[in-house]
Amino acid sequence: MFDSSRNKIDIYLPFQQKLKRKAVGILEHHCMGYGNNLNCIWTIISDPGSRIHLSFNDFDLESQFDFLAVKDGDSPDSPILGTFTGAEVPSHLTSNSHILRLEFQADHSMSGRGFNITYNSE
Repeated sequence: MFDSSRNKIDIYLPFQQKLKRKAVGILEHHCMGYGNNLNCIWTIISDPGSRIHLSFNDFDLESQFDFLAVKDGDSPDSPILGTFTGAEVPSHLTSNSHILRLEFQADHSMSGRGFNITYNSE
């Protein structure tokens, strides 16, 4: 559910979502943990010629089994900017284009707390 008054997207998984407009908001799957056997995709699309900035505010996934991949573009074959697992909060990332694809995969057992990512474009 997107609440434009708060620039926040509440994630109900599994699911695929494309976010279009001036990209500002929060991707969050956090607090109570996430479910098992998930395969989720978010595509953030900003204005052509702009770049998207991701800030990881919190990050906790089951190490070596659950992953978040950030790709520079909208296809599954787009270049990978980073693949993350475990509890170390990733560094800030910036796209090379106006589109980012985030792919989250969780296995059949155990989960972490989740993640909270702020994004914006300029």
